[in-house]
Amino acid sequence: MSAHDSVIPESPRAVLEASQDGESSRPTFMSGKANRKQTLKTRLAHHLHRIEQHGEDSVSCPLWFFRRPPHACHSSVCSFMFIIMAYSLFLHGSAVREIAISYGPADAWKEIVVDENLAGMSLISYELPIFLANSRHYLDSRPPGFNGIIQQYGCTGVTKVTDALSRRSSDVAFGQLLEDLEDFHPCGLVSMSIFTDQFRLTHTEGGIVEVDETDLALPSDSDLYEPWIVPVLETNGNSTVEKFQVEGVRSWIPDRTFLEHLKVWYRTPVAPYVRHLWARIPGGLVAGRYNLTFPVNSPIWTEMWGLEAKRVIFSQKSLSHMGSPGASFTLAALCCIVAFVEFVVALALLVGGKASGQRRAAIHPD
Repeated sequence: MSAHDSVIPESPRAVLEASQDGESSRPTFMSGKANRKQTLKTRLAHHLHRIEQHGEDSVSCPLWFFRRPPHACHSSVCSFMFIIMAYSLFLHGSAVREIAISYGPADAWKEIVVDENLAGMSLISYELPIFLANSRHYLDSRPPGFNGIIQQYGCTGVTKVTDALSRRSSDVAFGQLLEDLEDFHPCGLVSMSIFTDQFRLTHTEGGIVEVDETDLALPSDSDLYEPWIVPVLETNGNSTVEKFQVEGVRSWIPDRTFLEHLKVWYRTPVAPYVRHLWARIPGGLVAGRYNLTFPVNSPIWTEMWGLEAKRVIFSQKSLSHMGSPGASFTLAALCCIVAFVEFVVALALLVGGKASGQRRAAIHPD
């Protein structure tokens, strides 16, 4: 026998016996930490020996868990949970009221009738249906300031003012932003397609409804734009105005309000359907008749870019932050579909298990 064989036991049982003998021969003043190590070693040896002896029988999960009834029960619970989720989403979508107004380039104003008060804070949003803002070519054409560790962007095709004007030649308001400029900063297709329409809401009896166009973007977006969009003060005669520079070059961004709308616009949707927040009405929209005028109404969307119409949405701010009614109804419908599939699976498992048991009983009557 070699010296190695005399030191290392040949089996887990020998390890266990050797450890027990060692414990009995050690002095009583052994530290508690050493005892805990020895106990862990003993338990590990027991576990290894059990695996060697019993194999798959050592699995702690009972075998009945893998039969049809437990799986049917699991599918039933999932179906019930998705039904509850769908019901909650339907309730939320029904509770939030919205007023949608469609308009085109020929419209100077629209009349709005509010039958009931929109309690709490009201939101003004715009919608651009079937606008392909989720195209890969479109999404990748944005300023390099958005570059990350993996994703890299570039201003493909739109780096000069002439590039932007060739795509929005009929948009007078957008052309005024580019006067006396050569470089288009921020650049890219996403920047060039910024929504420039403006809205003004007044009571039919007179009086302007005050709206808030500040802090429209997400709070985390401030850290993203501060390094490369920098405000600067320029002297214009006897007055000082605030302008913006992008990477040291004068930008076509006119003011902070427009910058907020640009930040919101950069949040491109994943679907060919754009809905963005435009402003808030802090006191809510009370019942009555209103006139909605369009100081800026760009014709580019319907005349050149193929949209049928543009929409303005007046809605209540959701207290639960669960999104618009349309999004809630869509998610509720998906939850109903998943719940139905889970119910069918549960029913199939129960019926299939009963039929299988009857076949076994017919083959083996004993």
